[in-house]
Amino acid sequence: MSSKAPVERKSLEKIHDETEYYQHQVDGVRMMAGMPSFLLADDMGLGKSLQALTVAAIDFQRRTAARILVVAPGFLKDNWVEEITKFTSFTFEVYKGTPAQRQRQLAAFDKEILICGYGSVRNDYEAL
Repeated sequence: MSSKAPVERKSLEKIHDETEYYQHQVDGVRMMAGMPSFLLADDMGLGKSLQALTVAAIDFQRRTAARILVVAPGFLKDNWVEEITKFTSFTFEVYKGTPAQRQRQLAAFDKEILICGYGSVRNDYEAL
């Protein structure tokens, strides 16, 4: 993997200014930002979370998105919390609890990103 190096980029309101990217991440973001939908399926550890968050930030700045749903394996929800906190200023919440607690959580949801596991989507897909 190449080293991170400062890359000329536009400032994004939701991405911390000190965030640095690998060249493959920059290339990926540039490609995905121009697509109506995409599947990002690189190997583990190549920075997919940061790329996805950057595309989300671009969509927020363009006003083409107001909320983001992150669906991930349950064991990766904490990783998403770390990535969002480290690289962005997005507000977020982890979808969790009993079915009744999750229903109340959705009814009161006022953040920009909701992080949930595959099981929650499977069990609560009508509410989401």
